[in-house]
Amino acid sequence: MEKDFASLFQEIKKELTGYFNAKLKLYRLELFEKTSITVSALFFGLAVLLVVFFSVFFIFLAIGFWLGELLDSIAAGMGLVALMYLILLVILLVNKQKIWDKIVDLFLGKLIKEEDNDG
Repeated sequence: MEKDFASLFQEIKKELTGYFNAKLKLYRLELFEKTSITVSALFFGLAVLLVVFFSVFFIFLAIGFWLGELLDSIAAGMGLVALMYLILLVILLVNKQKIWDKIVDLFLGKLIKEEDNDG
């Protein structure tokens, strides 16, 4: 009887160890998956941000030259574009908290959606 109990205990111990190792491996794989999704989303966001930045930059540059031709002064056209940038900066700074809250809500919503899909 004692031999049966010892072998049963060893078998349970072996099964539990295998279970915990498999569970640990699963958690690691889920962590790797979430990390890779996050990193790829960050790189995609950065690529989009760069394209938007250069698009806006060249649009404003074109507006500067166009205004410069209208005013017969490239410096005045570029000065007006700089003024537009400053106005845009003030608008962003005034609405900083609203913009920050929207970004956080968007990010948390994405994480919660992914968590719901996993569960």
